[in-house]
Amino acid sequence: MDSAYAAFALVEDGYEVEGAFLHLCANSRCCTPAAEERARLLAVHLKIPFRRLDASETFREQVVESFLAEVRCGRTPNPCTLCNEQVKFGFLLEYARQEGFDALASGHYARLSPDAALGCGGPSGPKDSSRRLFRARDRSKDQSYVLYRLPRTVLDHLLFPLGDLCKAEVMARMERFFSAWGEVRESQDLCFLPPGMPLAAFLSELGVPIQPGPIVDGRGRFLGEHQGLLAYTVGQRRGIGLAGGPFYVRELRLPENTLVVGSRQEACARRLLAEQLNWLIEPPAGTLQGEVQIRSGHAAAPATAFLRGEDRLEINFAEAQFAVTPGQAAVLYQGEWLLGGGVIIEAE
Repeated sequence: MDSAYAAFALVEDGYEVEGAFLHLCANSRCCTPAAEERARLLAVHLKIPFRRLDASETFREQVVESFLAEVRCGRTPNPCTLCNEQVKFGFLLEYARQEGFDALASGHYARLSPDAALGCGGPSGPKDSSRRLFRARDRSKDQSYVLYRLPRTVLDHLLFPLGDLCKAEVMARMERFFSAWGEVRESQDLCFLPPGMPLAAFLSELGVPIQPGPIVDGRGRFLGEHQGLLAYTVGQRRGIGLAGGPFYVRELRLPENTLVVGSRQEACARRLLAEQLNWLIEPPAGTLQGEVQIRSGHAAAPATAFLRGEDRLEINFAEAQFAVTPGQAAVLYQGEWLLGGGVIIEAE
């Protein structure tokens, strides 16, 4: 619905628009024939060209394989951040450049400062953008968090038509404009899973070992048996299967195939380290004060951050945060302004 409304809004504003449907993988939730047909019908309705672009090889190599590699290391990755960097604003932006378009637009809820000219197809080479990336007006739908990996060089070439709208406004306008979108569900994380397939079954099918092992508390006392370590994530409560509790996942000890659980308090951390850093500002020379968001839906919390060398960031929270999860992104903000972020590798 959000991408559809972005196309509608741009046509209404007088842009010359082309619609692109990205085929990412077969037998998945994101690329069903019904989804492609809705996109085609929307293009017909808007009287705009429609392209089906096969991005499956890029998606498999850059998103799915990276996801599996992180899971094998006992981490819980966010594949949406990689997909945005490598596919939606990588593969698709390259297509837009080659075709001479002025901009790439999407249905993400985020805002860009308007102080730079757009132009995908200009003769000048890549440059650092002077534009800034901000949270959306609708904080409940804000998606700037999953855009933190975008290179600064691409910001001049993007449009986010929904950044100043609330979801309710978008839904109301789409219902009047294109009734075929009335029953469409929101897209979800792990869209590459086949419909109805649990994550553990998907991992097993792709050769990721799912083996039972011990569940222990922080003192190493045996509490029970888990059904496959890599199907759990830090902070998880449901599915642990222990009496007493409530128990929360504290740690995945991969070498011993051991799941460590404890109270909610024990699943909190005040400090983290992050790698694979990406900055939408000049990398800081000293200490940064701001707010840090550690997963989608998390309320960013006050924190202090500073670089350890060039490729590692230490973040210290003013108050302990629940479920600081290796593999997830730690994204820095100052107010609404997104500064950069990285992948969590350690929490304590």
